[in-house]
Amino acid sequence: MLNQKNLILIFSFLFYLLPAALITGPFLSDLIITLLGIFFLIYSLRNKQWSYYNNIYTKFFCLFYSYLLISSIWAEDTMESLKSSVPYIRFFLFTLAIVYLSKVNKNFYNLFFKFTFFTLIFLILDAYIQFIFGKNIFNQSAYYLRDAFTGTMTTRISGIFGDELILGSYISRIIFILIGLYFFCKNKFNKSFFIFFLISSFVIVFISGERLAFFIVIFCILYILMQLNGYRKKIIMILLILFSAIFLITLMNQGVKNRMVVSGFAFFKYDKTKAYTNKEEFVIFSPEHHELYLAAYKMFLKKPILGHGHDMYKKSCKKYKNRSVSSCSTHPHNNFLLIAIELGIIGLLFLFAIYLYLIKLFINNFKKSKHKENDKSFLFKICLLSVITASIFPLVPSGNFFNNWSSILYYLPIGLYLSVSTSNSYLNE
Repeated sequence: MLNQKNLILIFSFLFYLLPAALITGPFLSDLIITLLGIFFLIYSLRNKQWSYYNNIYTKFFCLFYSYLLISSIWAEDTMESLKSSVPYIRFFLFTLAIVYLSKVNKNFYNLFFKFTFFTLIFLILDAYIQFIFGKNIFNQSAYYLRDAFTGTMTTRISGIFGDELILGSYISRIIFILIGLYFFCKNKFNKSFFIFFLISSFVIVFISGERLAFFIVIFCILYILMQLNGYRKKIIMILLILFSAIFLITLMNQGVKNRMVVSGFAFFKYDKTKAYTNKEEFVIFSPEHHELYLAAYKMFLKKPILGHGHDMYKKSCKKYKNRSVSSCSTHPHNNFLLIAIELGIIGLLFLFAIYLYLIKLFINNFKKSKHKENDKSFLFKICLLSVITASIFPLVPSGNFFNNWSSILYYLPIGLYLSVSTSNSYLNE
């Protein structure tokens, strides 16, 4: 029989594998967080340990989850909505499992840093090989595609993600968790090497051709810059080196230039092609995005308070989309629009409530921290909060908020944030 100590080590190891599992696709990563959630729930039931649930975050999430289930009542397809709603609780249990493991495993953060760091090293080296030679170590080719908006040919690299062009999205979220862990952990790598690694990572995000991901990188860097006066010189130096490297790459690679500069500056413009509209008008991001946003807005106005029901966007979208849009995706490419459509204003309020709670935790810790820039946990929280803030930034296109891969990347920093924002007394066993 496995004792409690061995179980903790096993499930901690599963957690360490999560960054690598996310690379393989949604199945393995979802399996890991589900197992962690079940493990924590069984632990709570067997030991009658409910102190982990006694906090405002739990109350807000339970309200949000309850409303998610209730929204299935008025959904067009109740059973389909419930099939998606019921398992959503696994993300909540996953965050609490992180808190628990961090408290009972003294090497939790150090080992997670190492596993994450070496995962990213492998991922970034593979991506550079693909960018330079056209194929990565698994013989997967880079993409040379025609931009749907400008018509120019663009370079897109995906590394080992294959057909999924999400390399930049993954790195832009994981890298700042790693930076926070670097500040927080005892065993540190050489500083110069780590800075070189960071710049190399940011460059890969840029040449991946994911404009949103690069926006997240810049947003997070500036967010950290505003909070940490003592690190400003180093951060500005990193930014100068980064933009110098980006400038050189842009000059040398026309495909990257077309994607990130030509198409990037065309994000907001008048549509003169009339491919999607009958008249010249202001277009947001791209004609297709524009049409999806208009359809989404119409859907929201139809049921603004309660929404259409969870996981009902794709079903309901068909009734509102313009004929020029060939099909409806599983999401409108904006998290706020998705939640507003499916869960209405009430759902949005719950999302804001969870985020404001995290902000409140940060402010409370900010007041208590006397030497903020020497406080390792404070530096860690700054990095985590930057990722969380960027993930829910309302004015950029995004994936499906309720997708398991996207949700893991959203709840992972929340779990880590809670683990360093709560006192030992909060989790007193």
